[in-house]
Amino acid sequence: MGLQMLQGSTTPKLLIYPRRAPDAGLAAGRECRRTATPGRRRESLSAVVERQPMTLRPAPASHRTGGASDGDDWPIMPWLFTLILAVHVGSGIVALTSFWGAVATRKGGPAHRRWGAMFSAAIYAAGFMALGMGVLSLRWPLAMHPGLTDEPLYRGLFGWMMLYLALLTMSMTRYGLQMVANKRDHAANRHWSMVALQGAVLAAALKCAVEGVVLAQPLMIGVSVIGFGTTLTYLWYMFRRNPGRSDYIPEHLKAMVATGIAAYTAFLSVGLVEMFPAHAFNPAIWALPTLAGMAIIIWFLRGLKAGTSRRRQPAE
Repeated sequence: MGLQMLQGSTTPKLLIYPRRAPDAGLAAGRECRRTATPGRRRESLSAVVERQPMTLRPAPASHRTGGASDGDDWPIMPWLFTLILAVHVGSGIVALTSFWGAVATRKGGPAHRRWGAMFSAAIYAAGFMALGMGVLSLRWPLAMHPGLTDEPLYRGLFGWMMLYLALLTMSMTRYGLQMVANKRDHAANRHWSMVALQGAVLAAALKCAVEGVVLAQPLMIGVSVIGFGTTLTYLWYMFRRNPGRSDYIPEHLKAMVATGIAAYTAFLSVGLVEMFPAHAFNPAIWALPTLAGMAIIIWFLRGLKAGTSRRRQPAE
């Protein structure tokens, strides 16, 4: 991939390539993405291209902006991906901060409900934006992610896995909210929209797992297992007969904290891509938010169990 020059609205784009080989532009892209060694900074693509002799040749057909009938051409709207990403990041920042407001305030109180509403709205916004980015990455992975050359890999990671994680996160949020909304009407939890959403997550998890096997990506396989376990657990409770009066509380708690885990996992992964690209998809690092979230869930559940036991003790 090289620098682009557009000489006119009616003339094809020209790409600036190094003179060494027909695919030297791709080689330059690979070179600039290599992980830095001690004492050496990563070079940008422009720096690599700038220090090499240049020649001009027409861009390949797959790199040109064509008409609506040319299905193999790159889109004319990479700016749309950037816009969606900006909204996604902004919503994610709101979710990351409001999550702790909901955790720190008294459960069921006005402040907790306000923080929870803010967190849920931010998660929905970020989730819908992630769906859009996933669709664009599936259709045009290299155009939406300039500098990348492994099309199947990035279609899997930024396409299928992103779609799956977006569905999973929104499913957890909706489940957690519905547990409170339907605390006196458990049958309402089996509404067709709730069941259909769980089915969509299962299908997306299966696709993510299959792509992970094909691409030999343990991360994709691992996150798909989370979707299977979460969805089957939700379905079990939704179709459970006559749950206890307070059983909705741990269900709500687990779902909303799990959503927070997903938000921090996404935040951490983006930061790793920028700061430590060699470890960006390290499953061990991705597990850190999960461990922290599990600690929060266990702490709250133990407190809930202790409070229930005290209330059940007969008065002396």
